[in-house]
Amino acid sequence: MINVAEVDQKGLCLECGACAGVCPHNNIDLVPDQLGRLRIIINSHSVCLKCSGICLKVCPGHEVDMDGLNLQVFGKLPENYLAGNYLQTYLGTCSDPEILGPAASGGIVSGLLAYALSEGLINGVYLLTPEWGKPFKMETVLATRVDQIIASAGSYYWPAPVGQRLRDILRSEGKFAFVGLPCEIQALRKAQSVFPRLNEKIAFSIGLFCGGRTTVQGQLFGLKRYGVDTSKIAKIEYRYSDWPGHLKVSMEDGSEIHISKSKQLQGYASQLFCHQRCVYCHDSLADLADISTGDAIRLDDFRQPYEKSILVARTEKGLELLEMASRAGFLKLREVDVSKLTHSQQRPLMHKKEALWSRIKVAKLLKRQVPLIQLTRPENKDNNLRALISGSKVVLLSVLSNKPTIRKIMTLIPMRVLVKHSFFNRYS
Repeated sequence: MINVAEVDQKGLCLECGACAGVCPHNNIDLVPDQLGRLRIIINSHSVCLKCSGICLKVCPGHEVDMDGLNLQVFGKLPENYLAGNYLQTYLGTCSDPEILGPAASGGIVSGLLAYALSEGLINGVYLLTPEWGKPFKMETVLATRVDQIIASAGSYYWPAPVGQRLRDILRSEGKFAFVGLPCEIQALRKAQSVFPRLNEKIAFSIGLFCGGRTTVQGQLFGLKRYGVDTSKIAKIEYRYSDWPGHLKVSMEDGSEIHISKSKQLQGYASQLFCHQRCVYCHDSLADLADISTGDAIRLDDFRQPYEKSILVARTEKGLELLEMASRAGFLKLREVDVSKLTHSQQRPLMHKKEALWSRIKVAKLLKRQVPLIQLTRPENKDNNLRALISGSKVVLLSVLSNKPTIRKIMTLIPMRVLVKHSFFNRYS
């Protein structure tokens, strides 16, 4: 393998764009195909023969040495297999109502970025923003003002090449924050091992909890089942209104369609149309970020109404940033035991950490391409029958739902059946 083209051909590309962001010859492009998937285009394979394979070195799709990356970032392997390395966990929210309003959860990410900008800790951050009228075309915009951060608030559940901006970060003056999903944080950490300058350029990283991304094709399937004319969509907001939010689709004619969370096929944990590489992901909590955060779900008997987010300070710089933002009044935080984190995220942790090895076993039996993952785990994890059965279902669903004939059949299946099998309920 001389470049990442083969990673794409094997179906292991995560579409993160890191390869294009670090290619020293500017030889890699990501171009969407007819299904909306970003495909890797190598402009000149002969140029790659003169390269040391930097694109492969930063790619999180085909290989991830989590043990090595944990040693690189933290200097040790995690003592808690499920939570990863951590210093402190919190429940909390952003204190600024202007930021909290458009935020997908508790506004933690936007609040931290706003604080870092106001204090001069960073010069900017690249954030995702969709084009009006082209909801699946994501642009990475450099935010250097708080109003730009607020404008980019919200969640998106399909691949976007945020890693392409590593090139701009390396070439620019000043310091930046990096916000990404777990796989994108992995790409960042791998890139930092290749380009030490990135350690100076990235002031801190924020990782977003992730249960798996759907493909654009999967998103369109769901929208059509909701009765939406997908050719006339102007904007999609998955986390609209009161937490945890519902799906709001704004149409070009000004009309709106609202779908409650309980009736959605897609969201933050869909498995029916999961991105192929996401099926074999091991990291739901962004284990390698300085700060990780996500929804404080399954804690209604413990959390306060305003505590919509659960956070993990993993590094000293992450811990210091959270404490400073809290003292400055940007965030309202309460320290909690790490057990609250693992309880809150029990289902995705079961899926990604407990059932991972079962899914890989099943995939190999089916002759599917799987990534190389080095991750020290407790003994007897392969003997969990529930994980084996549930993980097998996920792999089979992933294989079948990509077949056009099966997709046609699925248009006839009652929505209540599809909804039941779209989320992690199978692990409960």
